[in-house]
Amino acid sequence: MTINETSIEDAFLRESASRKLLARVSSPCAILVLTALGAGAMNYRSLRHKLDRISPKVLTHTLSRLERDGLVLRQSPQATAHYDTSVYTLSNAARSLSNIFGELKTWSDTYCVERRDRRRPPTV
Repeated sequence: MTINETSIEDAFLRESASRKLLARVSSPCAILVLTALGAGAMNYRSLRHKLDRISPKVLTHTLSRLERDGLVLRQSPQATAHYDTSVYTLSNAARSLSNIFGELKTWSDTYCVERRDRRRPPTV
């Protein structure tokens, strides 16, 4: 067995680094937040506006989880700042993933639209 085959098999183990990463970013909201922050720092209201139809509760939970996991950094102007006044940015670790999220967005823009168009009945 080669080194690459071993590392691919290790990816399937529960405690593998790749499984831990997927657990951190596997929610659709997490991917959207990370992609949005890839364009630069944003406050909560800007993120909420950009991420259409995401409830405040889900966004707050996602930001807290990503911050706890070290993927998002929160800068507050005051020591006891409310989440609404905080500014969120990607950590260096998350920034290194931003190309991957950009590629996922490009892929979905190309192929998900194509699939949606195929499902539409022809107009007469």
